[in-house]
Amino acid sequence: MPRGLGKIQLEILDSLDVAMSQPPEYRGAGQEPGWVCHGGLTVQLHQDVYDLRAVHHFMAQENGKVIDGHVDKYYQEVFSDAVRALVRRGKLESLWLVPVIGWTPKSEDHLLHLIDGAYLWVTERQRRFVRVPDYRVFASRSEDTLFNRQEIRA
Repeated sequence: MPRGLGKIQLEILDSLDVAMSQPPEYRGAGQEPGWVCHGGLTVQLHQDVYDLRAVHHFMAQENGKVIDGHVDKYYQEVFSDAVRALVRRGKLESLWLVPVIGWTPKSEDHLLHLIDGAYLWVTERQRRFVRVPDYRVFASRSEDTLFNRQEIRA
């Protein structure tokens, strides 16, 4: 009998937009919300791409799992397991070609410039950048978020 999504999995999905809009205070964050540093490059993620480091940091703070500036190891494992399950179930899509909409001049030469835009190529095995599959672009981001969250939970 198939089981529904767990508490942490639902919390991850519900925290995607909120976490990315917070002031960046985690390792790998850029200077502004939506900007990230990866491999020495600073880029602005496309609006439908999420940095799981931001989500992890946000959720750890919200749940009181940050001790002396570090996230509790057990919480890190629980978060990683939940993300892995979300990707396996198709609720999140792990990206190795990450669409970007802005970058610093230093990063320009290290991006892949394809016909449909610029991409950051992620070669590591970690699941850092994700998106919700079947993302639909609407005029209002909040309408889209609501639509996708209802679809995900179904």
